Amino acid sequence: MKRKKKIIIAASIAMVAITAILLISLFFLGVGVNASLSEIIVDAPFYDTTIKATEIVKIELYKDINYGMKLDANSFLGVVTGKCKNIEFGTYISCVHKSNTTCIAVLKDDGFYTVFNLENEEKTVELYEKLLTLYRLN
Repeated sequence: MKRKKKIIIAASIAMVAITAILLISLFFLGVGVNASLSEIIVDAPFYDTTIKATEIVKIELYKDINYGMKLDANSFLGVVTGKCKNIEFGTYISCVHKSNTTCIAVLKDDGFYTVFNLENEEKTVELYEKLLTLYRLN
């Protein structure tokens, strides 16, 4: 009986530790963006999206944005991912740190926006400038 109890306790501790590690890693990961000549990959907790360079119509920087309402989206530790809706973009894909109201909006040839940012305004503006140079826009 004591052996069974020890196994249950050990399994419970392991489950709590694994859950804690997952939550901590999601907290530190936030939103990541990888851009190449062929595509932009946006990686966020519970949501990843890829925008092919051939789909890009325009890239814009927005400041003091109201992200609107979540339609089919998750909000985890201040990062909103999934389908949202607001006045500026209509229905759009969101991968944003809600605390940062500066974001990059990519309009695709299907008429829909993908909106993302990094953890602060400075890094988001740097990324925006890199994207404009990479895709020779504006």
